[in-house]
Amino acid sequence: MFTNMMTQLRKANLRTDLFTNLDSQRVHMTQHKISPKDSDQQHLQLDSIDRHIVEVLLKRGRATHIEVGDEVGLSPSATYRRIQALENSGVIRGYQAEVDQAALGFGITVMVLIRLDSQSAACLEAFENAVLDCSNVASCLMMAGELDYLLAISVADVADYEKVHKDQLSRLPGVARVESSFVVKTVVSRRVRLPQ
Repeated sequence: MFTNMMTQLRKANLRTDLFTNLDSQRVHMTQHKISPKDSDQQHLQLDSIDRHIVEVLLKRGRATHIEVGDEVGLSPSATYRRIQALENSGVIRGYQAEVDQAALGFGITVMVLIRLDSQSAACLEAFENAVLDCSNVASCLMMAGELDYLLAISVADVADYEKVHKDQLSRLPGVARVESSFVVKTVVSRRVRLPQ
């Protein structure tokens, strides 16, 4: 339909900039992606097939569209469209590999509770921006309650953590208190089942 319209317009010798505008509108209509800010407000309504697709990808993130489609009962093209919609809406934010931290030289995980000296927006923002530059921080979670943040720190050994504590954690803006606990063993590390 769009191609026929473009052909008719070209035959009518309309200006080139009109074609450019129509071409950009076509791209916008067919490849519209929701920005991360919009995805917080506009979540895709998941049906049972979407949930099944997400469960398959949570277990096997490298599965092809054909493999996912076979498992959920859809054609590869229909599966591809659904996965694209899940990605564009922000339901699927990315794919990652699970790795053995010890094999990469990170033999210890330290859970660090941080209390800030102020709860002002400026103090929170300064801390969060600075923690992004700490390469040993695997995750940073804002907490409700007595302490403000929970960090998971990956280090090689106790001496490495001492260096991270001295050179990075103690220099983060607004830090009033740091409590460190060393992980002895991971008892459970799994993805939870999707709510029905």
